[in-house]
Amino acid sequence: MKESVIYQEWEQEITQRVRQEVRETIALNLLQENLPVETIADVVGLMIAQLQQLQASQPPKDGCIPVLQPPDPPSP
Repeated sequence: MKESVIYQEWEQEITQRVRQEVRETIALNLLQENLPVETIADVVGLMIAQLQQLQASQPPKDGCIPVLQPPDPPSP
């Protein structure tokens, strides 16, 4: 039975999303191994800016949430 065009488009979109998620997961694992960002970009096929965004979106390695200190009050 022939697949509908809508189904084929949906399947293609899902496949692209999964491939992107796999690339990002591999990239994150390589970032955790402290490989150079340029090398990871070449190997995984992501742009350096994308890798930097991924890296920034990850919690710190030790699992602690950084505590932001309030700014000092203005001096009189």
